[in-house]
Amino acid sequence: MSEPGRLFGGRYEVTGPLASGGMAEVFIARDRLLGRPVALKILHPEFARDRAFIERFRREAQSAASLNDPRIVSIYDWGSDGGTYFLVMEFVEGKSLKEVIQSEGPLTPERAEEIAAEAPPITSRPSRRRPCRSTPAPTSTPSASSSTRC
Repeated sequence: MSEPGRLFGGRYEVTGPLASGGMAEVFIARDRLLGRPVALKILHPEFARDRAFIERFRREAQSAASLNDPRIVSIYDWGSDGGTYFLVMEFVEGKSLKEVIQSEGPLTPERAEEIAAEAPPITSRPSRRRPCRSTPAPTSTPSASSSTRC
């Protein structure tokens, strides 16, 4: 979908892939203005033509931006570039839950509890707003030993 070097919003330069999901792909990018790495979530092209999906993507950005928890990545920006919609998030290095399971195999109950203890509660409704994700995704949930943010 996006190749290294592609620029979004005049400032976010794609440097490599991070993850892919049903609605979007996530890349590591460089914020040229602030000189920092960011996670760039790009809506799949087939959804960019659907006004309902674009609105859902915008609401996800707004909902996530309203959360304030050290275990949740910050939302920096959202926009579109040539009909491609994107969301810019804080980039946190570490292994995803999927990577931990691939490297460690099935988790023991103790290890699963350790990882779950680091994740933000997904059932709470901060400030009466819906959480930005109803279920944690294995590729966006970090392990307790690698990071403290989702």
